[in-house]
Amino acid sequence: MKRTEAELLAICVTTQDRQAFGELVEMYQSPLRLVLRRWTSGNVTLADDLAQETFIKAYRGISKFRFESKFFTWLCQIGYHAFIEHCRKIKKPLEAEVMPEHNPTRGTDLQHDVDQAMKVLSQAERVAITLCFHKDLSHDEAAGIMQMPLGTVKSHVNRAKEKMSKHLSAWKEEV
Repeated sequence: MKRTEAELLAICVTTQDRQAFGELVEMYQSPLRLVLRRWTSGNVTLADDLAQETFIKAYRGISKFRFESKFFTWLCQIGYHAFIEHCRKIKKPLEAEVMPEHNPTRGTDLQHDVDQAMKVLSQAERVAITLCFHKDLSHDEAAGIMQMPLGTVKSHVNRAKEKMSKHLSAWKEEV
């Protein structure tokens, strides 16, 4: 019988059981890697490295998990800190790339265009929009992960929506 997230967390928090934590990793590795890929503008290798680092840090700190947030939110917070630390180490934020104007034609992949539009966003905008729209977290939860005031996160989300809307405006004409 498969154990629930709550059961696995209770075991991990009290005993740091590796097998139970491994089951949590299996539950959350794909969603976490997907979030990290969006934050890293599609850099799969970097996203996978950051995911591995996140899970190692989560395992080491699992006894500190207080059930005050969702486990995935806690993982995202650890992943966000790993991502920001990586950006500091390379002394260059993963900021917006200048993208040429793009007009999709029939048969163009919307997901590809969304991924390209994500690249025009600043690091903070990419993180905020991913948390709030891709992972359906509240602005409050995103603010907690990013350790920013709620208003700042809302501003990042609004700017991201404006930039992406402009980049994807040709899709409106197709629909």
